[in-house]
Formats: sequence, structure tokens, C-alpha cells
Amino acid sequence: MRTYRLPIVAVMVTLLLFGTAAVVAAEQAISVEARVKPILEIDGLQFKDLNDNGVLDPYEDWRLDTEARIGDLISQMTIEEQVGLMFHINTGGDFTPPYPYTEENLAKDTEFILDFNMTHILDNNNGTPDYLANLHNTLQEVAEGSRLGIPIIFSCDRASNTWGGMIDMPHAALGAANDVDLAAALLDAYAKEMKAIGYHLTLHPSAVELFGTWGEDVDWVSTMIETQVEAYVENGVQVCLKHWIAKPFGSSKSPAEAVSNWAQPWAAGFAAGADYVMTTKGQGISDATSTGYYDRPTMEYLRNVLNFDGVVLTDWGPVPRPGRPLSGVNYDGIDMSTATMEELYKIMIDIGYDQFGGELVMRGLDPAVSARPGNLPDAVLNLVESGEVTEARIEESARRILRVKFNLGLFDDPYVDPQAALEIAASPAYIAEPLEITDTVSLIAARNPLTQALDETLQASSTVVLVNDGILPLSDGINVYFMGLTDEIGARESAAISAYANVVEDPADADVAVVRISPQGRRGAWDGSEMALVQAATDAGLPTIVAVDSTSASDLSAVILDEKVAAVLMLTYSVGTDHGSPMGGTFLGKTTPDVLAAMLFGRAAPTGQLVSEMERTGQGSQDWGDIPFDLGATTAEQILIAGAIRNGAPIPTNLSDPLFPCHYGMQYGLDPRFEYSTFVIPTSVQPGEEFTVSCLLTNNGFDGYTTAKLAINGQVVASKFMALVGGEYRVVEFPGIVLDIAGTYTITLGTLSAEVVVPVPEG
Repeated sequence: MRTYRLPIVAVMVTLLLFGTAAVVAAEQAISVEARVKPILEIDGLQFKDLNDNGVLDPYEDWRLDTEARIGDLISQMTIEEQVGLMFHINTGGDFTPPYPYTEENLAKDTEFILDFNMTHILDNNNGTPDYLANLHNTLQEVAEGSRLGIPIIFSCDRASNTWGGMIDMPHAALGAANDVDLAAALLDAYAKEMKAIGYHLTLHPSAVELFGTWGEDVDWVSTMIETQVEAYVENGVQVCLKHWIAKPFGSSKSPAEAVSNWAQPWAAGFAAGADYVMTTKGQGISDATSTGYYDRPTMEYLRNVLNFDGVVLTDWGPVPRPGRPLSGVNYDGIDMSTATMEELYKIMIDIGYDQFGGELVMRGLDPAVSARPGNLPDAVLNLVESGEVTEARIEESARRILRVKFNLGLFDDPYVDPQAALEIAASPAYIAEPLEITDTVSLIAARNPLTQALDETLQASSTVVLVNDGILPLSDGINVYFMGLTDEIGARESAAISAYANVVEDPADADVAVVRISPQGRRGAWDGSEMALVQAATDAGLPTIVAVDSTSASDLSAVILDEKVAAVLMLTYSVGTDHGSPMGGTFLGKTTPDVLAAMLFGRAAPTGQLVSEMERTGQGSQDWGDIPFDLGATTAEQILIAGAIRNGAPIPTNLSDPLFPCHYGMQYGLDPRFEYSTFVIPTSVQPGEEFTVSCLLTNNGFDGYTTAKLAINGQVVASKFMALVGGEYRVVEFPGIVLDIAGTYTITLGTLSAEVVVPVPEG
């Protein structure tokens, strides 16, 4: 049976609305669908005649093993077709494609596919599940019409693009929730949705980068990498780990040079089934001054130490373009600023690259043809023609790339069913009567209710309680004064809180104040206007609860150390669109007001944990960027951490002195129990002599905090905020203590006390 093809531009609207059913023989195990080329009937089985020669070629025979099919296909490919596999472009040649997809976009993509042999397309398009499914089917039909019918791999920068531009995977929250089963359930749902709408490769997880999305504990990051990779691969979607080696490893290197620590999550991802890696333009393993794209040791570690034999893809724009010239000298001593296009591609091919990312491809050798990051296939073809790159080397990359396509089953059936995509990704109500999605409320109504419920569970389980003096959970019926930066925020949050309590307009009438703010970045600064909200609430004399929208460990010293706030919740849930253009409308992308209110009043339990240490003010500039758990550590302590990594020993987590340690997170009703011991203090000092008072602080209960106070003769002279994970111990230290007058002093630290004698000076 054969599905005939209408003129491609004319069929666009029809396909986006309706789609096409698959053609499957009842007695065969795999689906086969053709929309342009014939279907061959052999022994009651069906095969696609992709080269339209009336004969079943080995690469068309799904009964053969993958390597046999690859070998046959490569034998039929021209060098231009093989080189075409080595470029990965964007839909319409635009990183942020317009919505809706236009005939102009289709014309561009048709040219890329048929004239440039492009079959790897990064699609960050927007739209509903059925819309995106039909779009992918349309472009697969173009590819099927090419000489050999090589199907497209559609990749995406959004790890969950089912509702294109409206929602993405809540990356940080998956790690902060500290719940592998919940993460696996959500990732399984995201992967099924991606597969259903025709995506084959997600350019994630990017959390392979230590100190990034999933934190600094290499074992935890590895667990999360394995969980995500397995969920996607088991559902027929490949993953592209990024960015090798990590961004920015080169500029983060310390005397420890802890490459093996950074590489462990990568090894975990490969073992779980990842067949793609994207590199970074940041500095590589060597001390070369050029970008990591051209760094031989960086690629040798990947290929020879980690034994990765999958596809290595550059990030977008590995070659210079107007306004972004290359500079520096690479490991092999080549001045990047003087290298020709052919020389740049030769370096990358020689050290082991398979694909080059860019928004588009262009004829010729002049990258100035486009201001956007693009690639120049003619440069690679020139290298082959001159003999500087062998056809065998091009074939090596072609085999790796085709292997992924065959293993995903794309040569037999690259098409998806738009209705099935809706059934997997959408709610029954939306399927029965599609609604216009303009905001979070309508999006929630449109999504698969099971996935939405898991997401809402994640919102609470990924919220980290940093501080709680016992005020949370709040009692029903109290008077709450809410503060936010805008009237819109105030209206949303107040409406949710009013389900449990009275929201008052005058702080004088309130029992408690709730403030929601949003500092940015791992070491991000606070916005003055947001800090002013906290100050206004505490100045009013109200017990203040601060809810902080933050996906990473920001500097919260200003809020914590003045001890004016009663509770601090760190809301790590964020589904902002990763790359590409977002859809129009009002999509919150954060912990919803309803979930926050439920947590405040004990209807939901915030149980998240920090995935990285949180600094005391000023500590960030002192840590070594390639080892974990060293905020506030001495150089000697950092060396000990490096030694543990080098010798394969457990990495100590308590040599540092952060504001909050990694894995910290309080829970309602579970209290810490602190014990002071090992009091270290001199028995006598000279007048004016500096000395240090220290002790061991152990938390024998659950995660929590205390303020260690140092008193001299009953008067507190210094204090230090200390937060500890349950079962952990840390050193509390007060240096620079001076006693000027002779006498006997009672020094108290927590529950410990000792005497220090200051003798009368001789003479």
C-alpha cells in the first residue's frame, strides 16, 4: 500500500490539521509507513522502498541487523550526502522560529533537506501536541522524498516541549526534591510525550555540569543523570549530554585539577544509554587559550578515557561569524584568529567531532553571509577533495550518526499520530473540545491530568525549608498580610491564601506577613526593591515568612543573619522555556500560588534539599571551582578534599563553613538536636594576644539551625549562624578574640564553659 503525496506547500495546512495513519502489516512486528516512496510486499511483509528502485535493499530491510543496514546505505551515499549528516541546524534556519510555522519556513527547510542533505533539525517550535506532530510529519515527508529517503532526527532544546513554548521540564526541582521515584515518573511522562509528537533527541540533560542544575554532589548528579537518560532511552528518545567537559571547567580549574570528579556523571550517562554528547566553547582540559572546540586533550579524554563512541556534536556556532572572531592558540599551537574555514573544520574532524551545530548551513566559505551562527559544508567537502580529510574519516562519523537513526526505527516509520499525541499529552476535556491556551490556568486544564498532578507534587517536594522557627505550618483562620512586587502577584497569592486564612490590607491587623521574592543566580544579588519588602514586613513587627523563587543557591545571608525572619522557603520549581521563543500568554512557570498556600498551611509538605552549599557573604570567590563542599574551607582543607577525589575515598562534606550545607532541608515537625563538645581554648593568654575559641557542634536530630554564641563573663561578644544536616558535625570557630586586662575570664560557647587566665604583665 502507498500513501500518495500532494505538493508539499499545499499539503502543509492539511497535515497540521489532520495527519495520516500508519500502514502496518498484521503479521509483522514493526510499523512501516510511507507517504512518498512505495511500499514493497515481500513474503507477506512490508518494507519501504526508500530509494524507489523496486528492489529491497539491505538498508531497507528491517529484519537485518543495524550494522548491515548502515554498511549498505553508506555504500549508496555520495560524499555530499555523508557530509550532510555532519550538520545539525534549526527549523527554518532560525533559533527562535516564528509561530505559526509558515510556507516561507517550509520552503527554507525543504531547501535544507533536499539541496543540503540536512537530516538533523533542532526544532524549538511552539504549538500544541497535535500541531507539532503534524509539523514533524510534514518535514519527514520532505525527507522521505529525497534520493535515499533518509529520515530526520528532530532534536529539541526543551526537554519537555509537548506544549511548545508554554512549559518545559522543571530541571532544578527534579534534583532538589531528592525523590528518585518521583523524578523517574515525571521523566517517563515527559519522554512519552516527546516521543509521541515526533522528537527523537533532547539536548539534555545539561545538568551533567557539576555545580549547575543538579548540584555539586557527584554521586547525586550521577543518579539524576542515570534516571533521566534511562527514562528517555527506554521510551525511544535519545539524549544529548551537555556540555562536555562542563561549563566552565577550564576556567574553574584549581590546583586540584579534578577532571575525574567532573567526568563521573558523564560515565554514568553513557552507561545508561546516552549516544550523543554536546561540547562547550568554554576552555577545555588543557591550558590552551582557544575555545574548547579545538582542544585535543578534551576530546581524547572523552574518546579514550571514557571510551565514548557515540556522536559528538558542537554547540551552536563553532566557527567565527561577524562580530564574533576566534582568538587564542589551541593545544597544537595553531593561532585560531588566522585559521581558514577548512583549517577549523579539519582540527575538529581530526580530534573526533561528528556533527557541527548551527542555525543554518550556507554555500561557500564566507561565514559573513549570515549574522546568525551557521556552518559551511563546502569547507568539509574541500578537505575531502584535497585529501586532507579522508572519505574513511567521514564514513566513521556517518556510521555513528546513522546508527542512532536506525536504532530509533526511523528508517521504517518516522511518522507519528497527532491524535495519539493528544491522548498522551492532553486532558480528556481538551481532546473533546480544544480550548485556547493563554495562561497557566488554561494550560493546566489542557495538560494530561496525571502529569500535572505529578508536577504539583514536585512543586512541594522540591521546596527547601531553610529556616522555620516553628511558625510553619500556619494555623487556619489567622490574619495574613501578603507582600509582592506587583499588584498582579499580590492578587494571585492573596486569592490562594484566602482559602485558609483572612488576607488583610493593613499590616496592623495581621498576625503574620508573607513575602514572595526572586533573587537570581547561584551567587545572585538581591534586588533592592525586593529586600525592601522584607524590611518593611519586619519593621512592622510582624513574624515574616519569606518565599524565595530560586533554582540555585543564592546568597541569603542578608535575610538569614539578621534573624528577623521567622521562616524562609526556597521555591526551586521553574519551567521557563529553555531556548527558543516562548508562547504568548501569561504562564507563571513557578510554584503556583495554590501550592505555596497549601505548604504554608500544612496541606502540602515541603521536603526539598539543597543540591549545593549556600555561601556566607563573600565566600564564593574563595572556593575552588572543580571540587565540592569547600565554601569557607581553608587551603589545607581544600587539599584534603582534592586528595579524597584523587584517591577514590569518600569526599568529606563537613570541612567547609557554608551558610547552609549541601543536602540541607528542614521538614515540618522534625527538629534538630544540637550537642556542643570538644571545647578548644587556651588556659592562659597574654594581655592583647589574639586567640581562637572553637568546638565541635553535632546535630543528633533532623536538619536544622542554631546560633552559636560566644560569651565572656556572661556577655555575648560574638555569634555565628550554624545550619547542619541531621547526623552531621562541624567545627564552630571564633578567631581573633582579645583580652586586654589581667584577670580570670569565664568563656562560654553554647553549653560549654572554661576559664582563661590573663596574667599581670611582668615588671
